[in-house]
Amino acid sequence: MLLLSLAPAVSAQTGAAPLGWYVQGGPSVQRDRENQTLFFGVMLPRTHEEAAGPVTSYWDLYVGQWRGEQANRAQGRFSQVGAAVIWRRRLVDNASPWFGEGGLGISYLDGDYSIPDGRIFGSRLTFNGRLGIGRSFGGRAEHELSLNYLHFSNGGIKKPNPGMDLLQMRYAYRF
Repeated sequence: MLLLSLAPAVSAQTGAAPLGWYVQGGPSVQRDRENQTLFFGVMLPRTHEEAAGPVTSYWDLYVGQWRGEQANRAQGRFSQVGAAVIWRRRLVDNASPWFGEGGLGISYLDGDYSIPDGRIFGSRLTFNGRLGIGRSFGGRAEHELSLNYLHFSNGGIKKPNPGMDLLQMRYAYRF
């Protein structure tokens, strides 16, 4: 509740997009890794202006669930918690409802995730990159729909490092 009460003040001070929440989910992209994911998160405006002009940024804090076939052919389910910084650029000199964004983050899985061929993520700590495209709509542009491509891996800190690529749809609401 404290974050919600501070959201208008933070947005007004920085010119950044307001506080928001989202739900997103989708499948893995790799054919050998049947996996479904569902994430819930909050988008917190960053408290400084970006030097790149029409580029804005926000913190993305999330929890998620991964579900899919494991090395033993059993269905596995794992929880995830993570944070990322996301940079957003609106099209047509910042006047368009369309936007593109990308980001980098870090997360933690609560178990040793393995893929059907037997390889296990070498670490529960994962790094992630994200690219997305979306559109804002509504009277105050408070609603957003976006398509996001995410890559999770341990960044080579341990072997093996099979990685996971996800394609997710996101619905977000900004206050």
